[in-house]
Order: sequence, then C-alpha cells, then structure tokens
Amino acid sequence: LCRCVRAVPGHGPRLVCFWREHCVRHNPLPGCHVRGVVIPRNSHYSIGQCQVCQCQYGFNGFHTGCHHDSHCDQPSAAVRAIYSVPTAIPVASYEDPAYQTGCNVGDGNVVKDGDEIIDRENCRVCQCRNGSLACSQKDCGIVKDASGCFVGDREIMQGSEIGRGCKRCTCNGKGVFICKYNQQCVTRYTRPSLNCFLGDRKVPHGSQVNIGCKVCSCRRGNLTCAEKFGCKEGSSAKKVTEKKEEKKEEKKEEKKEEKKEKKTEKKA
Repeated sequence: LCRCVRAVPGHGPRLVCFWREHCVRHNPLPGCHVRGVVIPRNSHYSIGQCQVCQCQYGFNGFHTGCHHDSHCDQPSAAVRAIYSVPTAIPVASYEDPAYQTGCNVGDGNVVKDGDEIIDRENCRVCQCRNGSLACSQKDCGIVKDASGCFVGDREIMQGSEIGRGCKRCTCNGKGVFICKYNQQCVTRYTRPSLNCFLGDRKVPHGSQVNIGCKVCSCRRGNLTCAEKFGCKEGSSAKKVTEKKEEKKEEKKEEKKEEKKEKKTEKKA
C-alpha cells in the first residue's frame, strides 16, 4: 500500500509504502469490501433502514449476503435520505466516552482519547488528551521505525483507533484501517423510534390515547387522531373536575362520621 506524501523542505513529493498484512494477490485483505470499507468475516452491518447484511466466505471468496428486516416498513425516498448511515457525526454523539473526549482530525475522523499520531517531520508523537493533541519530542530513530496509517496528512499510530461516523477503525500498522460498524450508532441513525410523541407526552407504538375529544393511535412513529362522535370540547374536562369534587366531598363526609363515632366512644 503506497501513499503520496506532500513535499517537505529539502525533499519533493514522495511515495511512502507499507506491506499489507496477510497480503494475497487477488484478495489483499480478508473481508468484504463495501464502499471503501473492509467488513470482517461474519460481521453484520445495515444498509438504509431495512436491509441487514453479513460478510461471508464461500467457494468464490468473500461476499455479502443481505436480507430484508421483516419488522421494518420500507421507508419512502425522503425517509431513506434522512436516515442514511452518516459518514461523520459530532464528537458528543459517540456512545463510547473515549470518543466523546477524542480529537477531531478533519473529514469526520475522530481519534480516540489516549491514542497517538506520528509526526515524522518533527520527530514527535502526539497523543490525544481530552479533545486536544499533546505532542512530545522523541528520538528520530524511534519515530522513523514507527508504523501507522494515514488520515489525510496525519499518520495514526499502529493500534490506535478512529471513528468515522458509525464506523470504528483500527490501524493495523501496515497502512490499512480495519473497520467495522458500531451497531448502536447504525440503529440510532437508520431506524427511528416507533413510538410517537405529542409534546412531552409519549404514545407507545400500537396504543391509543384520549386527548380531549380526540382518540389518537400510534403506528410506527405516526400519530393519527379522530374526533369522538357527539363529544364537545371541554365537556370531558368538566366531567373530570366534577368527579374530583364529588370524591373530595365524600372524603370530607367520611372524616366527619369518623370524628362523631370517636366522640360517642369516648362518652361511653
């Protein structure tokens, strides 16, 4: 794997090459290549809202097998566009706290907190600490022998991890990132909640609620309401208040009767 490195003082543009691990002529990296990402064998990933796929190995090498999620309605084109798997998400949206305090190095790539970046030109190693890079001077021989993977113009240290939207990638030290999908992230962005919300009120999927003179039912995130026959707005509220007042009066009468009984017992 070779990469063209930008020019530096005293040296023009040059190719920097690394050996790939488990390199085979027809299959340089074990796994399924999907949109530039290597999916490991037997790993699952999602496409859109309703397609679930798995990387498999057979007679013809690696291939992907996909099936439709039977519990998922096929979304419209608009919904599919909104809920596509993102290639970049805000640092605060990561589930792992180590990514929430990670370092954004551009193009949606977030270096995990505690992981390192190689600065060969200045013989330094920079560590991500609470969202910022802290660099320290190292022996140039050690930095030269270090292995990594490039993200833009930055070289990520071997074993370090980065987040790319819903993908989590680890540098294998041979210039290749081994990536897999974070299923929590994929589910959150590709499958919206089936429940419905009316202001702060939650209406569970498949249930009905009475709201004034309307009966509302929730179905896969869509709330549909219909008017009650013969109902007038405010009448239900009045009935509720009347019932509450009746209950209060009944409680008062019960307390009075208890007091009378206690008094009679004392006299006796």
